[in-house]
Amino acid sequence: MNQPAAVAMARFPSSRTGDQGYTLIELLVVLTIMGLMVALAPPVLKVTRTNIQARQMALALASQLEAARQQALDTGTVIRLSLAGGKLAVFFPDGSAVPLEIQISKYTVLVSPISGRVLVNG
Repeated sequence: MNQPAAVAMARFPSSRTGDQGYTLIELLVVLTIMGLMVALAPPVLKVTRTNIQARQMALALASQLEAARQQALDTGTVIRLSLAGGKLAVFFPDGSAVPLEIQISKYTVLVSPISGRVLVNG
């Protein structure tokens, strides 16, 4: 009667050596995990790409506003920029500006009224 038990042990060994490889169950688990990772990656990458584009737009706008402020300081004249949405950026020769706040996705571009400095928060 011990012989069937010995046959079962031969078919399903309890200890494993490095040369035996992986079981089918282990391979299926790994493939399932990889499939889930591949399925979840595109939405995450899309959100990341959108955030990067919004940040680049906010930084580009801030750069343009800072250039307008510098032009006002250099030329000694009032510089006005007409922006989308009917907003107006105004920089004065003393470095001050009309306060301005522009929202781009989760980023906010701010123009300080006293110093005229341009900040990007987000």
